Amino acid sequence: MPAVRLLLGLALALTALSQPAPPADRLKADVLRADQARLVAMEKAQFEDLAGLMTDDCIYAHSTGQKQTKAEMIAALQSGALKYHSIRYEGAPTVRLYGDGTAVLNAVTLIDAEMKGPGRIQRKLLVTAVYVTQGMQWRLASYHSSTIPGPAPAR
Repeated sequence: MPAVRLLLGLALALTALSQPAPPADRLKADVLRADQARLVAMEKAQFEDLAGLMTDDCIYAHSTGQKQTKAEMIAALQSGALKYHSIRYEGAPTVRLYGDGTAVLNAVTLIDAEMKGPGRIQRKLLVTAVYVTQGMQWRLASYHSSTIPGPAPAR
């Protein structure tokens, strides 16, 4: 009898391992991939890729208080008025889903950037990013960051 229980337990464990991830987990992973692609596109100044990762009416609110539309954000990157040297998460971002087409990502982010005016900035930010699905793809619809007080992150 113990051998049967052991075999039954192993069979159930193997069945659970072979099951696909729940839909919510897959959607969250897709949002995280879209967000990572956005960060890479911003760092590497891949303007066309970045444009495809944002909704046309995206609003981007920087930790400086500056608000930009998608077109303004991309123009600032193209002109060199804004340049990201690195964008990294401190810990894992969290993603919450609202239906199948809206997700809110929260994270603590370390940035190293250059801006016309203030020059080089290194900040630790609290970030909220809202993603929506459009054309079978997750796109950034709204972004807001606030500076977390304290010493600047090391380069």
